[in-house]
Amino acid sequence: MGTGKVLRTSEFVDQRDKRSVIIQASQGIMLGPSQDERLEEALVRLAGSGVDGIIMSRGLANQYARIFRGRGSPAMLMSLDWTNAFRGNDHPLPMMHLEHLLLTTVEDALMLGASGVTAYFFIGYEKDEYEARNFEAVAAICRECDNLEMPLLVQAIPVGERVTKGNYADSLALASRMVVETGADIVAVPYAGSEGEMKRIVTAVKVPALLLDLELRLAEGQPDCELKQVIGEALDAGSSGLLLGRRYLEPGNIAEAERLIRLVHGG
Repeated sequence: MGTGKVLRTSEFVDQRDKRSVIIQASQGIMLGPSQDERLEEALVRLAGSGVDGIIMSRGLANQYARIFRGRGSPAMLMSLDWTNAFRGNDHPLPMMHLEHLLLTTVEDALMLGASGVTAYFFIGYEKDEYEARNFEAVAAICRECDNLEMPLLVQAIPVGERVTKGNYADSLALASRMVVETGADIVAVPYAGSEGEMKRIVTAVKVPALLLDLELRLAEGQPDCELKQVIGEALDAGSSGLLLGRRYLEPGNIAEAERLIRLVHGG
């Protein structure tokens, strides 16, 4: 990792404990509005509570720029892609076939002041060519990040009926190792099913690994879990923190997000 990546990564990974809590605020582009009228209020409160980074879409980066100004503010990470994977059966337009595409570039993120970028990698598509195209896109992002010294966080997620209870942890290990081998600097992975499986994955990726908050069942074999019940296991297994979903921006969940931030950073 070059000097630029090291310095930018230090803006959203606490250098005292090498841990990070990042919150996803860009999923409106995938799911539609939710609590948008109170989004800024939630982001300001979490910024004051010590969240390390906030993932934004390109369109919202300027609108909420003041949240990221000044010492002690969280870092902005920019989401580069779009997917319909998180549209469950209760969505007005539920997913029929999983789709994924790139929306913006690393250069755009750099010009908007982002400290890092993030993208999705899904494994378990019903057709292998979909996985191949997704992986090709991630590889292209990795090359651009290397050229511009921009840290890349990849959210590696098993999806679909091909991913079973018996192969879930192996699928997760494969997905996370694939993106690290191609150049990701940080990975975010959902709960693997046990502390032992989490430790196996965290040890294998050899880069910081965050526990990813999944609100929706995306694979038949996805373990049932409550984030607050498994975060201790994940940290004991060597995880470097959390990537929280947008439900933690809702007024009723912000206090829990603040508790998780304190837990990760030992407060």
